[in-house]
Amino acid sequence: MAFFNLNKKYRNIQRLRQILNVFIKHGFGQLIDQLNLTRLVSFGKRILWFKKSGEFSPQSKYEHFRLALEELGPSFVKFGQLLSARPDLIPPALSEELKKLQDNVPPAPFEEVQILLEEELGAPLSVVFEHFNSQFHAAASIAQVYEARLKDGDAVMVKVQRPGIEYVIENDISILFYLANLLEKYVAETRIYNPVGIVDEFAQTIKRELDFRLEASNAERMRGLFKGDKTVYIPRIYWDYTSHRVLVLEQLDGIRVNEIEMLKAAGQDCKQIAINGCKAFLKQVFEFGFFHADPHPGNLLIMEGGVVGFVDFGITGRLSSQMRSHIANVFVAIIERNYENLVAEYLAMGFIGHDIDIHKFKNDMIDIIDPYYGQPLKNIQVSAIFAESVDLMVNYRMETQVELLLLVKTLVFVEAIGRQLDIDFNLLEISKPYAAVLVKEKYS
Repeated sequence: MAFFNLNKKYRNIQRLRQILNVFIKHGFGQLIDQLNLTRLVSFGKRILWFKKSGEFSPQSKYEHFRLALEELGPSFVKFGQLLSARPDLIPPALSEELKKLQDNVPPAPFEEVQILLEEELGAPLSVVFEHFNSQFHAAASIAQVYEARLKDGDAVMVKVQRPGIEYVIENDISILFYLANLLEKYVAETRIYNPVGIVDEFAQTIKRELDFRLEASNAERMRGLFKGDKTVYIPRIYWDYTSHRVLVLEQLDGIRVNEIEMLKAAGQDCKQIAINGCKAFLKQVFEFGFFHADPHPGNLLIMEGGVVGFVDFGITGRLSSQMRSHIANVFVAIIERNYENLVAEYLAMGFIGHDIDIHKFKNDMIDIIDPYYGQPLKNIQVSAIFAESVDLMVNYRMETQVELLLLVKTLVFVEAIGRQLDIDFNLLEISKPYAAVLVKEKYS
């Protein structure tokens, strides 16, 4: 995407100046100088740059980078969140810092939201809805969510894109491409990370996230896959009212999965909830090859009878049959303590360059898993083994699939929330039959 295109030159330069000023404020003046962009910075800001120069330690620089992204708004927050999930692209310490990014964006005025809604729906709200609560239920950088009731009495959630957000993101992406090209041109050490490729991946990801029809399709697909499963519920999509900027879906009545005391007070069986949620995840990974990849407590609601309700399918992961086979073999290898097979599977999952010392990689992998040797299965944190193993692959510059990174992030959440719900939660034990089926299919 070209930086200077059509009539966008002026607005891009104004926004670029704002971005540069924020990064100078947070101590990155030297980088701006390396990019040959000081001509766009006022004299006063240059003085500030010299004052800030050398002021921060490497760790505090990561914190200031996060703060700069938060200050620059939705596009940069989303960009940082993408980077946080890619420890294969950035230093692990920076990845951890970027996981703290928050969507601290004030909600757009309802008057503006209403205009967009009625434009997308093609009718006034009073014609479509029996009731529409103008007080937002949730607000983030890209969308806001409202509670409503349709004319037929169905309770729904209405997710609506923030007015003008597409314009803002399109403008910021063009600037990110421009900066990425400058990084590759003037800062040689960044080329190994492929800055332009990172921005391109972000552009494709955010484009998908901005089209709510894709999220609706993901939810509809998952609803079909779980049809007949009494332990999982996926909300119905109201396609007649859904467009690329508006998503209308069934409202679920439930308690957030991390509200343990509320669940107990409601008479819910937390142990069974942990089992239901874990089995739902294992089905997605081992049977469907399609999984919910944005796990946080707000996206998992516990309904009556311990039924697990999944919401927000904006981010999903897809696993090829080959990758599912590798993951099944990893689970089986951990269960059977067959560490030679475990190492072999990790080697098979990553692209191995000619310069990788495989013998050293195996020894480093054994160092990760050796402390678990001889322990009962319930003491083994499979998410920790996955996460540390992927970190090791990153350190060895082995090319890792994005889907594997999404899976690890999801796995960490599932195991952590499972142990909050039930101190004896055992992910490995529950996973046995799911992994065994795939392994048997492979060798039948």
